[in-house]
Amino acid sequence: MILVHKVIKDPDTESLIRRVLQSGVMVEGVFQETKIGTPQGGNLSPLLANIYLNELDVELTKRGLRFTRYADDVIICVRSEVAANRVMRTVTEWLEKHLRVKVNMTKTKVCRPNGLKYLGYSFFQRNGWKPKPHIKSVEKLKAKLHELTIRSKSISMESRIAKINSVIRGWVNYFRICEMKTVLRTIDKWLRVRIRMCIWKQWKTIQKRRRALMILGAPRWLAEGLSNSRKGCMAIAKGGLGSLISAKILKLKGLLSLTDHYQEVHSY
Repeated sequence: MILVHKVIKDPDTESLIRRVLQSGVMVEGVFQETKIGTPQGGNLSPLLANIYLNELDVELTKRGLRFTRYADDVIICVRSEVAANRVMRTVTEWLEKHLRVKVNMTKTKVCRPNGLKYLGYSFFQRNGWKPKPHIKSVEKLKAKLHELTIRSKSISMESRIAKINSVIRGWVNYFRICEMKTVLRTIDKWLRVRIRMCIWKQWKTIQKRRRALMILGAPRWLAEGLSNSRKGCMAIAKGGLGSLISAKILKLKGLLSLTDHYQEVHSY
């Protein structure tokens, strides 16, 4: 609390922070006292990390090191592996001695930028180092979109598209500084197939499918063939349904393209 007092200097706010730290936490429905530290993921954790580690910022600046820090997640950039190992050792010693912080060595390492995962980003080299979404970030996005396009979910297409668009906007806006057109085109294509599968499932009966396909402009023979097909939803969505429910039609229905939104918000 000494560092908190140096930064805040307001008795009421300091008292509130102290009470929050001592209020305890619920773990799987069971109350536990907090005698030391702050619960990870709590609202107060980032604030306290920034106050406490401001001393680290000052120290690294004094040493002339290039670094970036978000809460307690720090990257220090140097030119060689030898320098990196030296800096990791001396900074770890400084943290433990001056701030009494125990560094988690399982999460601390020396690596090149392309071996780094930082706040969901990874990096690749092309005319210098450039950011891209880490593979795990892409997988998490696809998992969310997969959840929203489960065919058995009873939800209107308007609501489904609205939820999908919300996820797309949030994710693309967060990674807008990245180079990721190829990744987004691939996800767009995959997502359109998933949505076509949902539409096919919603039509349910042969009669409804035939009528809907003809409304979309399919000749009668094609509508008959698709609606009576024994192929699975995936095969139908990737096949004849792709040309009838095109990317343009889905856009008219309100679906946001990851690629289009990226081109609107991308920071060059």
